[in-house]
Amino acid sequence: MDTRKEVSKEAVRAALQALGEGGKEISYRLVYEALGLENDAEQAVVRSRISDMTRHGEVKRTRTGCFTYDFRHRPREAKSYETLWRFVRKAKPGWSISECAMMTRVSYTQALRYCNWLADAGNSDADEGRLAAL
Repeated sequence: MDTRKEVSKEAVRAALQALGEGGKEISYRLVYEALGLENDAEQAVVRSRISDMTRHGEVKRTRTGCFTYDFRHRPREAKSYETLWRFVRKAKPGWSISECAMMTRVSYTQALRYCNWLADAGNSDADEGRLAAL
Protein backbone atom coordinates (compact mmCIF):
# COMPACT_ATOMS: atom_id res chain seq x y z
CA MET A 1 0.00 0.00 0.00
CA ASP A 2 1.35 3.43 -1.00
CA THR A 3 1.08 5.92 1.88
CA ARG A 4 3.02 8.79 0.27
CA LYS A 5 1.44 12.18 0.41
CA GLU A 6 1.51 14.68 -2.43
CA VAL A 7 3.89 17.55 -1.70
CA SER A 8 2.48 20.62 -3.42
CA LYS A 9 4.44 23.71 -4.34
CA GLU A 10 2.10 25.74 -2.13
CA ALA A 11 2.92 23.54 0.88
CA VAL A 12 6.65 23.94 0.27
CA ARG A 13 6.20 27.71 -0.18
CA ALA A 14 4.24 27.97 3.09
CA ALA A 15 6.94 26.03 4.95
CA LEU A 16 9.69 28.21 3.48
CA GLN A 17 7.82 31.38 4.43
CA ALA A 18 7.26 30.17 8.00
CA LEU A 19 10.83 28.97 8.47
CA GLY A 20 12.51 31.88 6.68
CA GLU A 21 10.84 34.73 8.53
CA GLY A 22 13.24 37.59 9.17
CA GLY A 23 15.72 36.41 6.53
CA LYS A 24 16.70 33.24 8.42
CA GLU A 25 18.68 30.60 6.59
CA ILE A 26 16.70 27.43 5.85
CA SER A 27 18.02 23.93 5.16
CA TYR A 28 16.39 21.05 3.36
CA ARG A 29 16.31 19.13 6.66
CA LEU A 30 14.21 21.88 8.27
CA VAL A 31 11.72 21.79 5.40
CA TYR A 32 11.49 17.99 5.59
CA GLU A 33 10.76 18.18 9.31
CA ALA A 34 8.21 20.99 8.90
CA LEU A 35 6.33 18.96 6.28
CA GLY A 36 6.75 15.67 8.16
CA LEU A 37 8.57 13.91 5.31
CA GLU A 38 10.66 10.81 5.90
CA ASN A 39 10.38 9.17 2.48
CA ASP A 40 13.27 9.75 0.03
CA ALA A 41 10.86 10.16 -2.90
CA GLU A 42 8.92 12.91 -1.12
CA GLN A 43 12.16 14.63 -0.14
CA ALA A 44 13.27 14.55 -3.78
CA VAL A 45 10.01 16.27 -4.75
CA VAL A 46 10.72 19.01 -2.18
CA ARG A 47 14.25 19.49 -3.56
CA SER A 48 12.82 19.75 -7.07
CA ARG A 49 10.20 22.31 -6.00
CA ILE A 50 12.83 24.41 -4.21
CA SER A 51 15.10 24.17 -7.26
CA ASP A 52 12.26 25.54 -9.42
CA MET A 53 11.73 28.38 -6.95
CA THR A 54 15.46 29.14 -7.07
CA ARG A 55 15.37 29.38 -10.88
CA HIS A 56 12.48 31.84 -10.65
CA GLY A 57 14.19 33.98 -7.99
CA GLU A 58 11.84 33.18 -5.13
CA VAL A 59 14.57 31.35 -3.18
CA LYS A 60 18.24 32.37 -2.93
CA ARG A 61 20.91 29.74 -2.30
CA THR A 62 23.39 30.70 0.42
CA ARG A 63 25.50 27.53 0.45
CA THR A 64 25.08 23.84 -0.34
CA GLY A 65 21.76 22.61 1.05
CA CYS A 66 20.86 26.01 2.54
CA PHE A 67 18.93 28.98 1.24
CA THR A 68 16.81 31.99 2.17
CA TYR A 69 13.30 32.89 1.04
CA ASP A 70 12.88 36.22 -0.78
CA PHE A 71 9.64 37.70 0.55
CA ARG A 72 9.80 40.54 -2.00
CA HIS A 73 9.41 38.07 -4.87
CA ARG A 74 5.84 37.51 -5.98
CA PRO A 75 5.05 34.23 -7.71
CA ARG A 76 3.59 34.52 -11.19
CA GLU A 77 -0.15 34.38 -11.51
CA ALA A 78 -1.83 32.46 -14.30
CA LYS A 79 -3.79 35.38 -15.77
CA SER A 80 -3.64 33.91 -19.26
CA TYR A 81 -5.89 31.03 -18.16
CA GLU A 82 -8.59 33.50 -17.15
CA THR A 83 -8.29 35.23 -20.51
CA LEU A 84 -8.43 31.94 -22.41
CA TRP A 85 -11.43 30.75 -20.39
CA ARG A 86 -13.26 34.02 -21.04
CA PHE A 87 -12.64 33.62 -24.79
CA VAL A 88 -13.82 29.99 -24.81
CA ARG A 89 -17.03 30.89 -22.98
CA LYS A 90 -17.90 33.93 -25.12
CA ALA A 91 -16.77 32.89 -28.62
CA LYS A 92 -19.29 31.60 -31.13
CA PRO A 93 -19.07 27.88 -32.05
CA GLY A 94 -16.57 27.08 -34.78
CA TRP A 95 -13.63 29.17 -33.53
CA SER A 96 -10.09 27.95 -34.12
CA ILE A 97 -7.07 27.67 -31.85
CA SER A 98 -5.28 30.25 -34.01
CA GLU A 99 -8.16 32.68 -33.53
CA CYS A 100 -8.17 31.99 -29.80
CA ALA A 101 -4.41 32.64 -29.54
CA MET A 102 -4.62 35.81 -31.61
CA MET A 103 -7.60 37.29 -29.74
CA THR A 104 -6.23 36.52 -26.27
CA ARG A 105 -2.61 37.44 -27.09
CA VAL A 106 -1.46 34.07 -25.78
CA SER A 107 0.90 31.76 -27.64
CA TYR A 108 -0.66 29.19 -29.97
CA THR A 109 0.93 26.35 -27.98
CA GLN A 110 -0.47 27.57 -24.66
CA ALA A 111 -3.93 28.08 -26.18
CA LEU A 112 -3.81 24.58 -27.72
CA ARG A 113 -2.76 22.97 -24.44
CA TYR A 114 -5.41 24.80 -22.45
CA CYS A 115 -8.18 23.98 -24.93
CA ASN A 116 -7.11 20.33 -25.02
CA TRP A 117 -7.14 20.27 -21.22
CA LEU A 118 -10.65 21.76 -21.19
CA ALA A 119 -11.83 19.25 -23.78
CA ASP A 120 -10.36 16.34 -21.83
CA ALA A 121 -12.09 17.66 -18.71
CA GLY A 122 -15.38 17.46 -20.58
CA ASN A 123 -16.14 21.09 -21.41
CA SER A 124 -18.44 21.21 -24.44
CA ASP A 125 -17.49 24.81 -25.39
CA ALA A 126 -13.83 23.82 -25.78
CA ASP A 127 -14.83 20.66 -27.70
CA GLU A 128 -16.64 22.75 -30.33
CA GLY A 129 -13.67 25.05 -30.83
CA ARG A 130 -11.10 22.29 -30.83
CA LEU A 131 -13.04 20.26 -33.37
CA ALA A 132 -13.24 23.29 -35.64
CA ALA A 133 -9.48 23.80 -35.36
CA LEU A 134 -8.67 20.20 -36.32
